[in-house]
Amino acid sequence: MRTALRFLLASILVATGLIVVQTPASAAMEPSFVVTCYPTGIAKNDPIVFPGQAGMSHMHSFFGAKGVNENTTASSLSAATSSQCGSYYDGIDLSAYWIPTLYKDGQQVYRDDGSIQLRAYYKRAGGPDGEPVDQAWPRGLKIIAGDMHATSAQSEVLYFCANTVDTGSQGKASSQFPSCDSDETLVAKLQFPDCWDGKYLDSADHKSHMAYSSGSGNTCPSDHPVKIAQLTFEAWFYGVNGSGSSFSWASGGPYSFHGDVMSMWQPRPAANLVKQCINVAFDCNIFNYTDIPVGPVTQAQIDAQYTGVEPPVTSPTPMPSMTMSPTASATASTSMTMSPTASATPSTSMTMSPTASATPSPSMTMSPTATPTPSVSPTPTRTSPTASPTATATPTTTPTLGTLTGSTPQLKALGNSILRIGVDVGNWQPAPVSFTYQWLRNGSPIAGETASTYDLSWADQGNYISVRVTGSKAGYASLTRTSRSIGPIWFPSWAQPSNGLKAV
Repeated sequence: MRTALRFLLASILVATGLIVVQTPASAAMEPSFVVTCYPTGIAKNDPIVFPGQAGMSHMHSFFGAKGVNENTTASSLSAATSSQCGSYYDGIDLSAYWIPTLYKDGQQVYRDDGSIQLRAYYKRAGGPDGEPVDQAWPRGLKIIAGDMHATSAQSEVLYFCANTVDTGSQGKASSQFPSCDSDETLVAKLQFPDCWDGKYLDSADHKSHMAYSSGSGNTCPSDHPVKIAQLTFEAWFYGVNGSGSSFSWASGGPYSFHGDVMSMWQPRPAANLVKQCINVAFDCNIFNYTDIPVGPVTQAQIDAQYTGVEPPVTSPTPMPSMTMSPTASATASTSMTMSPTASATPSTSMTMSPTASATPSPSMTMSPTATPTPSVSPTPTRTSPTASPTATATPTTTPTLGTLTGSTPQLKALGNSILRIGVDVGNWQPAPVSFTYQWLRNGSPIAGETASTYDLSWADQGNYISVRVTGSKAGYASLTRTSRSIGPIWFPSWAQPSNGLKAV
């Protein structure tokens, strides 16, 4: 009963903003500041990995920015006026943060009463001895830290237990889920890279544009020369404890922990936090500093946050349409016209087999003329695309086909399971259009998979899946569009064929 009351008290005070949670001792007196953000929802969405594709990821818990979904972008974040980040950061930090949803004994761990928090620590890597940072985070920077496919300990991931009331009392640090006592709270920690390439706000794997600093001064490599504050997630699950074996992530076991951030800060406060906290080696947590520091900021410090662009996007290449054009090659069909030179009668046409010889084939046939003139020796002549309009033979005309337009198909999960996926073909015109499908694994056709839906199987483990959609309509040239790939596909250990997953 005493433990339950202590947890209830802690939850109420945290939820109402009356601070009883102590900053962990590990964060004391570091050049840093911390933003505590609260849950805004859970969903099988990931606007970095699967932009515009609802329901395509494992379950994520979102913090900070409100209303994050598959269509969230830097522009939509910048248009917001507040977030679910407390302690005077709600109008300053508009970033979206998310992690895989935690499960205990197979049940989702999610509450919006303030007892689940994501603390975003922004630090100078290496502490006071580390090199100062070059600028605040660029607006719109996207990063994923950690690897959901990891099968061994990740150096950037750590778990520990903290006393539910005296949160500075911590222990049992491990790369595995620890077993926390009934008066303890589970905490998961994740460290992000702090060196940016200075060019791109994202990359194909959502990691290559970033790197970790290293060495005694935590310097950045030459190909990622711009040092920014190092972000560290601490996900606090107040009152969540028990055997470590009872915990899992939506992405899998303890090694699969990872996190995403889509950054969006108000530029002047962000520059001040770097200048007044990070680069003067001052700990600006809420116990040492009761407000965001204010000081002179140069225009260059503001402008630096607007640098960086989205990486080039390689769109699927549509299947080329084939157009037959007359050529002078020997393999082209040769059209011959017989023009009697001394008669006004209609000309005699004949057809030659495709050969390079100017001599007509013995199999050619002549159309009888109205008044044949035996004394005239007809002379066969080649007809080219620039033939004289005086030729009287009527060429065969190929009907001109209309042009279809179509959207890039979007993959989507069907029902409550992500094992079956379908496709939203989007808008194709002029309607109606008939569609055929071919599912692809790593860009190659999957034999027999030509339906509008696809059931993931063990053969897809570690691979990428997409679908090629061909639209057809009478009187129009067919059009083919290929969706973006999803993957690599990963199945948790409990997803055995007996549970509905194909063993093919």
